[in-house]
Amino acid sequence: MLKGAANPPSAYFGVAVVWVGIAALQVAVGGGGFTLPPEARLAAVLSAIGLGTYYVGTLLALRRGQLSVYYPIIRSSPLAIVGIGWLFLGRTYSGTAVLAIILIVASALLLQRSPGQLSDDPRATALAGAAMLGSALYSLADAHAMQHVGVGAFLFWVYILVSLELALASLLIEDGSVPQRLVSGWTSAPWRIVIAALTSYASYQFILLAFRAGADAAVVSAVRQASIPVSIVLAAIILREPKFLQRLIWGALMAVGIAILVRG
Repeated sequence: MLKGAANPPSAYFGVAVVWVGIAALQVAVGGGGFTLPPEARLAAVLSAIGLGTYYVGTLLALRRGQLSVYYPIIRSSPLAIVGIGWLFLGRTYSGTAVLAIILIVASALLLQRSPGQLSDDPRATALAGAAMLGSALYSLADAHAMQHVGVGAFLFWVYILVSLELALASLLIEDGSVPQRLVSGWTSAPWRIVIAALTSYASYQFILLAFRAGADAAVVSAVRQASIPVSIVLAAIILREPKFLQRLIWGALMAVGIAILVRG
């Protein structure tokens, strides 16, 4: 929704501000209060850092290249989550789960491979990689936090921090006066801001509820890869991006990996 928007950092900032309002409404309606327990405070800070990195890396990568090329890299966080969990958190995964995650991530990388090189734009690839690591960080932080705090209160504080990060990014990245850099993305296409905020907030709700139910961060992140084939189809239809059939084949192989992971 935000690709092609005027002043993308400002547009992302607008989405984050809308999220703060939705989270506040969710807490007010559902009760439970806005206070974060001590066990969730560090997780909220780490989640905000990961989300800020994810958002800025994503918008800069998509500014330089195509959605269907760099989004798969951005969504290749399951292997990073498995590596961090195994090295630092003492977690173990079955051989079937690891093979399925490798298949998913390999398919995602092959989706964007150009003949003779990994990428036509190494800088865009690096930005997408930074966004991927940010995604891994916030996934692990969110999974921990959901064992200690309600969804609405957690998102309220996380997205206050994310709003500040994106406001700073907008000021640093864009040109023009301070008001223009902060709000031009809101005023040029407000319907994009609203739709992106509502759909992404609803998506995040399901993810956090899965974590509350005890789901593993690596598995949830891998299942989320189903969004990649969807993004390929939407990019071809709405954004008129090329190589649809080639990318769809790799997307289908990724779907096989997801099916194996879910079945296991």
